[in-house]
Amino acid sequence: MNTGHSANVVLSELEQYQLAAKYSRDMISTHTWDNWIHTSVNPAVTEVLGYSKEEMLGLSTFDFWHPDDVELCLKNCDQRGPVQSNMPMRFRMRHKNGHYIYVECARRAIRDKQSGEIQGLLCVTRDVSQQVRTEQLNQRLVKVVESSSDLILFFSPDYKLSYANRSAMHYFDIADCGEVGMLYDLLPGMDRQAFRRAVDVARAEGHWKGQIGFSWFDGYQQVLIHELIYHDHIDGNYFSMIARDVSEQRRAEAEVMGHRKKLLKFQRLMSASELGASIAHELNQPIAAIINFCHGALTRLNKKGAQKEQVSEQALQAISTQAERAANVIRRVRSLVNKTSYQDVNFNLGDCCQNLMQVLNPELEQRNIELFEDYAEQAWVRADKVQIEQLLTNLVINAGESLEESTQKIKNLSISVLEDGDSWRLSVIDNCRAPLPNTEQVFEAYYSSKDQGLGIGLSMCKSIAEANSGQVWMESRADGLPGAALYLTLPKQAVPLQHKQILQEEKV
Repeated sequence: MNTGHSANVVLSELEQYQLAAKYSRDMISTHTWDNWIHTSVNPAVTEVLGYSKEEMLGLSTFDFWHPDDVELCLKNCDQRGPVQSNMPMRFRMRHKNGHYIYVECARRAIRDKQSGEIQGLLCVTRDVSQQVRTEQLNQRLVKVVESSSDLILFFSPDYKLSYANRSAMHYFDIADCGEVGMLYDLLPGMDRQAFRRAVDVARAEGHWKGQIGFSWFDGYQQVLIHELIYHDHIDGNYFSMIARDVSEQRRAEAEVMGHRKKLLKFQRLMSASELGASIAHELNQPIAAIINFCHGALTRLNKKGAQKEQVSEQALQAISTQAERAANVIRRVRSLVNKTSYQDVNFNLGDCCQNLMQVLNPELEQRNIELFEDYAEQAWVRADKVQIEQLLTNLVINAGESLEESTQKIKNLSISVLEDGDSWRLSVIDNCRAPLPNTEQVFEAYYSSKDQGLGIGLSMCKSIAEANSGQVWMESRADGLPGAALYLTLPKQAVPLQHKQILQEEKV
């Protein structure tokens, strides 16, 4: 008698099959043997192929196979039944939405118990599309890893090597990872402490990026570890390490650096002829000034009533200044051929111009050129002072020669240092009535608008300006009057602390 409590129910084999088929997520179906028509199918067909049971019954499974997989599917069966019973085979079937999915299907012949003849087929089919995509992705990744020129190694948390790609096997000359053992055996000269810190970061954050170098073969740091990745895998945790062989890059960089040094030296040697002309051009001015001072001193000494001691002292002072200037010119021009670097110093550009014009003004006076000067008080720059003096001398002498050839009676030259944004602008402006030369070509080497000009002075001015982070150019006067304007700009430099203290003391 039923008391309300569930009793133990013994299911027949058929009932057990039907119950399992009803709740299985795999598609379980039966088919006729001759034309493979569906005779039964469980509800999972909807999840696998999108059809209902009613839609599948009476249809042949041939209608759902991918055309390219039909031969493969039929090859698996002959008149005796499935060749490999219960062994799953993989092929594509059409989903109700029109696309194809990958399935694995295990088949078994249904035979008559008495005669053993095949009465039909039992198929268990499951969707393995995601698995196939994962396998294909893994295969692509394996191809990428194996073909990569980077050295890719896998190792366990206890630093045992488990995998090395083709590049790593070749580079480290190993045939089997098992023969290596510890990862450190492959990385001589590596900073182990830094590597352990990188491993800790990768374990905590999932990955690490940086640079850790280690030596190999000839003792140089030829390989850089630049990435570690931590993998939390179901079969066990492990790390992948990506390193790069930079030995060829280092050698190439060293060769390029060597070629660059040779090229620079070659360029300096090729410029020897230009430098020779530059030396002659630069020394011509101080030597001519020394000669003029000597002649002037002798003339004054021969005059009656001349104060010989005063004349001698003034002449010697002027000659000494010009001789020192000539020595500086030679020293700086020689530095262009040798490896001497520029001698950058902080100096007041206005004071520099004022002192230099005291030396050059007598030459301008001989040419009947009147000089006008306007200098900012705190025009501090950082540059090679001797080179800037050479540049200014060239600009002034170039303007003076142009004015000397000009026919106007009143000749004047203006020198100024004024503020121009983040720079100081030095201006050399004349009132020469001669046509203005080509302002774009005038700074090119060996270009000269004068019959006997070498074309060296202004070319050197451009080189000096650029070497000192400045610019030099020529244009017409801004006020529209006849004449040329030559400009030099140099970046501003902060007033030195010592000079600030002096200014404060003077104010007090």
